[in-house]
Amino acid sequence: MTHLPALQWLILNALGIDQLPDFSPSTALLRVDLDGMRRLRQPNALHGLAAVPRLQDLWVTQSSLPVEAIIPFTSHPTLTHVGLGLGSERRNRAAEHLLGRTPPRDDHHFAATHNLLHIL
Repeated sequence: MTHLPALQWLILNALGIDQLPDFSPSTALLRVDLDGMRRLRQPNALHGLAAVPRLQDLWVTQSSLPVEAIIPFTSHPTLTHVGLGLGSERRNRAAEHLLGRTPPRDDHHFAATHNLLHIL
């Protein structure tokens, strides 16, 4: 999936993987939604995703990630919208404080803004 240079929106649900691959070749990728990826538990689990050069929106829900997994995104130059569900209110607040980003845009707004077709 990292060899899809035109991919703009990636949605992954409940996959049994413990680390995401390097997405730096995904130069068109603007948004990533991760839902129910409970095997992502290590601080380095999202490092490959933080390499996306144009990432603007990130949703992580129903996860068991530690706050440390969010650190690579603190200095991401294009990331402006982040929504987190790290498994506890304490971790969510700590990560949101660390990032200081606004919540992601809703699906329809994001799709319309980027002329994308959103099909589920």
